[in-house]
Amino acid sequence: MPINSIRTGNFIRPDAVLRDVGIKEGMKVVHLGCGPGFYVIPAAKFVGPSGRAVGIDIREQSLQTLRHKAKMEGLDNVDVIRGDLEKEGGSHLPNAWADLVIMVNILHQSDPRKVMAEAVRILRPEVGRLLTIEWEVTNVPMGPPVDDRITPDTILAAAKSNNLVVLRRFKPSSYHFSFLFARAIAG
Repeated sequence: MPINSIRTGNFIRPDAVLRDVGIKEGMKVVHLGCGPGFYVIPAAKFVGPSGRAVGIDIREQSLQTLRHKAKMEGLDNVDVIRGDLEKEGGSHLPNAWADLVIMVNILHQSDPRKVMAEAVRILRPEVGRLLTIEWEVTNVPMGPPVDDRITPDTILAAAKSNNLVVLRRFKPSSYHFSFLFARAIAG
């Protein structure tokens, strides 16, 4: 599987990553484990008033920060939800709702099969995409301890168990690896 790169220096640029994975006006984008909204705010700008950008996290303080950022940016298309992503229905979103689900640096601190199951539940069949970004499993000057990181093989196993197929693998920064997944087509 070839590894494409969209590196923009050592750090991730959410706008470049979102553009690269095909975000468009009118889409419904969900960031699971959104923290303070590093991807939600740029996603909201891309999808515009006809789209939605949803940030979901279990930490209320992060969600308060995201609400504040959205208000300061004048973004009316941002929804903020408190949820437990390891529980079925934990995102509180309807089935087959999202065009793009984003998970950045959360799979190493959760059960990847359960979180991916929730992502798949809310993804639209055939057109929905799941973007995962995680820390490289090497010593780099930032991120969690190497022993706490998740390997690409573990992510691929979790994806396979949730009937996902890899569309692309790429490096959004010098410190991260990423997969873009879709639901496998039955047949």
